[in-house]
Amino acid sequence: MIRDLSTIPILIIDRLGDLTYVNDAFCSEFQYPREEALTLNVKQLMPEHIAVNHDGYLAAYVARGKDAALASTIVNQIRRLIAVRKDKSQVEVEAKVAEIRSERSGTLQFVGFVRNLGTQLQLEQANITIDTITNLSLVPIVAMDHRGIVIKFSGAAERSFGYTSTEVLGNNIKMLMPEEIAEKHDGFLRTYFKTRLKTVVGTTVRQEGRRKNGTRFPLELAVREIVKQGQNPLFIGYCRDASEDTALERAMQLSNLVTALCPIPIVVISRTGAIQTFNVAACDTFGYTKEEALGQDINILMMDDEAAYHTKYLKTYAKTKIKSAIDSVKMRQAKRKDGQPISVEVSVKEIIPSSGDERHVCYLGFIRDLSAVQELEQAGMVNDTIASISAVPLIVINMQGIVSRFSHSAETVFGFSANDVIGRNVKMLMPQAKSTIHWLLPDASEDTALERAMQLSNLVTALCPIPIVVISRTGAIQTFNVAACDTFGYTKEEALGQDINILMMDDEAAYHTKYLKTYAKTKIKSAIDSVKMRQAKRKDGQPISVEVSVKEIIPSSGDERHVCYLGFIRDLSAVQELEQAGMVNDTIASISAVPLIVINMQGIVSRFSHSAETVFGFSANDVIGRNVKMLMPQVIADNHDGFLQAYRKRMKGNMERDTDVTIERVVRGRRRTGEEFPAELTIREVRKQGQESMFVGYLRDMSSRYEIIRRKLVTEASVELCSSPIISMSTTGIVRSFNEAAEDCFGYTKNEIIGTNIKILMPRKTAEHHDQFLANYLKTGVKNVVDRNRDVMAKRKNGKRFAAVISVREVIEGDDHFYVGYVMDRSSVAALEQASLVNDAIISMTTTSVIAIDEMGTVTRFSPAAEQLFGYRAAEVIGFNIMMLMPEPHRTNHDGYLENYRRTGMKKVIGKTTKNLKGVRKDNSEFNCELTVTEISIEGIERSFVAAVQDITERVAQQAETAVAKASEEMSTRALIAIDEVGSILRCNASALSLFGYDSAADVHMKNVKMLMPEEIAVNHDGYLAKYKETGIKKIIDSSRMVIGCAKGGRRFEVEVHVKEVKLSNGTSLYLGYLDDVSTKKEISIAACLAESVMALIPAPLIIMNAKGIVTHFNSSAERVFEFTSSQVVGRNVKLLMPPEISKVHDEYLARYFRTGEKHIIDSLRDVEGETKTGQRVKLRVSVREIQRQGNEVMFVGFCQPI
Repeated sequence: MIRDLSTIPILIIDRLGDLTYVNDAFCSEFQYPREEALTLNVKQLMPEHIAVNHDGYLAAYVARGKDAALASTIVNQIRRLIAVRKDKSQVEVEAKVAEIRSERSGTLQFVGFVRNLGTQLQLEQANITIDTITNLSLVPIVAMDHRGIVIKFSGAAERSFGYTSTEVLGNNIKMLMPEEIAEKHDGFLRTYFKTRLKTVVGTTVRQEGRRKNGTRFPLELAVREIVKQGQNPLFIGYCRDASEDTALERAMQLSNLVTALCPIPIVVISRTGAIQTFNVAACDTFGYTKEEALGQDINILMMDDEAAYHTKYLKTYAKTKIKSAIDSVKMRQAKRKDGQPISVEVSVKEIIPSSGDERHVCYLGFIRDLSAVQELEQAGMVNDTIASISAVPLIVINMQGIVSRFSHSAETVFGFSANDVIGRNVKMLMPQAKSTIHWLLPDASEDTALERAMQLSNLVTALCPIPIVVISRTGAIQTFNVAACDTFGYTKEEALGQDINILMMDDEAAYHTKYLKTYAKTKIKSAIDSVKMRQAKRKDGQPISVEVSVKEIIPSSGDERHVCYLGFIRDLSAVQELEQAGMVNDTIASISAVPLIVINMQGIVSRFSHSAETVFGFSANDVIGRNVKMLMPQVIADNHDGFLQAYRKRMKGNMERDTDVTIERVVRGRRRTGEEFPAELTIREVRKQGQESMFVGYLRDMSSRYEIIRRKLVTEASVELCSSPIISMSTTGIVRSFNEAAEDCFGYTKNEIIGTNIKILMPRKTAEHHDQFLANYLKTGVKNVVDRNRDVMAKRKNGKRFAAVISVREVIEGDDHFYVGYVMDRSSVAALEQASLVNDAIISMTTTSVIAIDEMGTVTRFSPAAEQLFGYRAAEVIGFNIMMLMPEPHRTNHDGYLENYRRTGMKKVIGKTTKNLKGVRKDNSEFNCELTVTEISIEGIERSFVAAVQDITERVAQQAETAVAKASEEMSTRALIAIDEVGSILRCNASALSLFGYDSAADVHMKNVKMLMPEEIAVNHDGYLAKYKETGIKKIIDSSRMVIGCAKGGRRFEVEVHVKEVKLSNGTSLYLGYLDDVSTKKEISIAACLAESVMALIPAPLIIMNAKGIVTHFNSSAERVFEFTSSQVVGRNVKLLMPPEISKVHDEYLARYFRTGEKHIIDSLRDVEGETKTGQRVKLRVSVREIQRQGNEVMFVGFCQPI
């Protein structure tokens, strides 16, 4: 009876391998009706390559006699084997075979217990797959149980914390925390389980971790709780090392600020010439707005002759890499928006992203406007020319009277040479009495450069997928983006101007206005600059769980009236529960052995057990595939098809029945010899949704007088040899039998347990109520446990509890009434389930896109992150070939890649990370990605491949942007120095190193900026920084100052400093300073002033023109001679001052001079005629000198002395 009730397949075969008994569980598992099963040979349950040798195994075993079991590799052993069902599908099973010998009858039989391992193997495979996926994650993953014991520690976690997984698994997670956090962690857990108040769980927080070597590091922690009914919760944490975030943020802010504040025009173009960056200085120089310039071809800034071939040059360079403009400084004529030419100095740098992708190559250009410089240089050259040819003595002194210039005419007048006078006091040229000479001193005040500062912001509020709400300091809504409209149900027009309280639950709204007023007074933050979990309210009144992050926005003016608060609101209502796939729900019940025959609705035999072979004399091969009627007397066989047809009709109208039909009766069978025999037959209909019913039948040959003895032997063997615990008890709970497997499972011996109450095997709370459970069942007959499978907690002898599945059957044989319980220890399965649960949660949480395929390329797993990356739902991808996510030519060739790997085993992508690949989204857009592929191979199961796909589009763009910013900084001709709050030098560009006389950045990096100052300033600098940090009062920041710098050798020089403060998100500041050496600028400025002074003082007419004859200077003496004002002449051709006969050929004179170099007037004195404004002719003695400006531009200076 016990073996009949077992839910684990049991079969018995004779010495020939014919099935003589199968139980219901066997019929269900192998899909044979009992009658059909009992016609089978056990070979029919085996793969062909094993079945062909089985008869030989049995014959050899029987021939060895009683000692055969000792030498056997199968009998009395537990083996993993492959079994074959009736439908020819294969399943991996765990089998245990025992020998049963009857001394009285001399019969030899074998009882076998077969346990399906399919679900367990699938779970193991799933966990191996997911473990591989977990270890592919670039973000450290740590999972712990409710006590804080680590149960998973990923490869990335090993690299981040410095521990191996074996060092961490099984230990408390506190080992990964700083001491002050670790000592409180157990208390945090107890408080959480008591209050369920989430401060870390379900959020992302910044914490500190501790590595194996004891060092601390910042980490970004996201914790998710997994709860399965009836089990303790688990926690999964993503621990991203945030060490690089601060440094990266500082570097990016610094680099972006350099570009934004640079007073020199910066233009970045693509490899095809399209303008990508156009800073404020470029807008000022060329007259275009940023919007007008971006996207245009760089040719708009070029003169026509250069623009004509520039596009061709870019294409040629892309092919040949021969540089003519790149990495050099060129003088060029550029063109403003109004068409006016402008002289510029251009320095170009090629920016190649670290990815090496040619498509993201760009060119960075620094463009220096030379107009002002050239004018100053021209003034200096004019001054030199005037000084050398003027007939008027010229003397220049400084404020102390020291002579710095002494002209040729002055040498003639005073009799001193310039060398005698320059550097000495002008008093040497004066009588001893007080001089009556009045000296004109030029105004040497310096031009102050305009400060340019612009902060870049890429926040596009309207497109942000996260609700953004901005409120005033009184709570009025000022900004309400599209995502906020979607989340809260208000239109933008309905929300703007309303109090923020409309989005709050009543209890919170009641005090919010008061909180705003209190904060405005005290500045004590409870919500600002933090992330909070809140209950918000939609327009329809429905509550919604949200995560709120609030930032206070203070205008640069500091005006409190314009303070506002920016809130990011994340809707948490749609967060899905963790998937709990891979849960093992199969209940492996009892183990028994019954000959089986399985037939379909047409009566065709699909399974025929060894016991059936013994009873009927047919082998399984003789019966399977034929009609079961061959096993019946003719009179029954003739009507059997009709019985089945009538049954089908009767059941057709009752398709929704919940239970299978079981029929028991005594029938007659027919053996192969034709002999008929009485048998006890039990038939059960087995239905699976969407499939045709099967009938599993077993029969017991009642003809032998040894049947009762055999049944007793089989039952005893079934109980003792079963690999699952079997316990029987009386109606009062007293244990009657306790098999060997139960001893192993519970730790008690038979003698210790038989005769005691079964409560000894239960936890205390269950044991207290068990007697009442039994009494209630005997009284009411309501089955809560009997004939069902139940998940329970059991208790071993050592007091340790474990998860188990029990299946209880009630047995009534005459006056004997008892219960048989089959127990399956779920400890190992529960561990697998827990691992599967953890791993599935990890896959659903990981931000890395994970895709699994089989060896044919068919997608078997598609993570949520992959859904987001590719734009497909998992259901749209799973079952389809992975090639749908690839561009050509990989899409066409991928099946070939897989076939080549299966054939050769050569790995090209597997086991490594491949960069610079392309993926294809659902909308057919392509993106840059990085791919890591791992092969998973489990014996007996088709191998598969797991790929982690990382979108590197932003990384490539960021690399390009960082390269541009870095190159901008390094190529800047202005000295740039960045320091931190304590004055340590963080960055010093090439111009700054050159200015201060240092060879490399390493000479100054992280040293105090005081090294660049004179001692009398440096000694107070730390105090300046500390005072500013304390008071916030700006004296140098956001302004320009003249200071003294100190170069490497101690040389002092005057510099102009522009300082800008950069505030970081972590609350600290950086200070960015541009420095200009003003000594050269002063010299040029003085030269310009001198030129203006000379031209104003000289009594002779002075005219300056360019190479085309256009007048650029016309002094007051010239105005008196020619009767024109300066404004009437400057900008017009000098021919205006000549008689017609000279005027008409003047252009040809100039052209011939530039062509031949022959001088007729230049560098000589000539008497010529000029013409005044009134047409009067005037005789002039003309002296002309040629000067060349920077860039080879030619100017002519002429003195015209009336004769």
